[in-house]
Amino acid sequence: MQSASSKRAGERAESNVIDAVSELTYLPDTEVEHADAEVETTISPRAGLPTIALPVVEQGTLVEIKSAMVRLESGGHGRFYLRREQHEQVRADAGVYLFAVCEPTPDRSVLALKFVAATSLDEIGAGPGGDWRDE
Repeated sequence: MQSASSKRAGERAESNVIDAVSELTYLPDTEVEHADAEVETTISPRAGLPTIALPVVEQGTLVEIKSAMVRLESGGHGRFYLRREQHEQVRADAGVYLFAVCEPTPDRSVLALKFVAATSLDEIGAGPGGDWRDE
């Protein structure tokens, strides 16, 4: 289970990502529980916003945002955590992940972003630098 401070940090990072990618629109959990945003206008890969296994991210695609700090307070590298049940829903909806690496500060400024097709994570396990969570 996520701590309250981790949840707030994740929400700040999510908000920063949506602000940084103008083609995204926020989706509240009351609308879609397993995704954070939806693509409002088709997204083509560009400098600072690459994709893996996606020529474009099409309008209407559901996006689950996952963030990690570039460095933890302990000095280790941040990690992405994926929840298996949520991943199955994102994959079933032909959704994508938007991985964000953030500053290890309270405001969670975004350093790097990358779109990854949910189906491509099945081939590599839990994902880039991450683990499965069964929450």
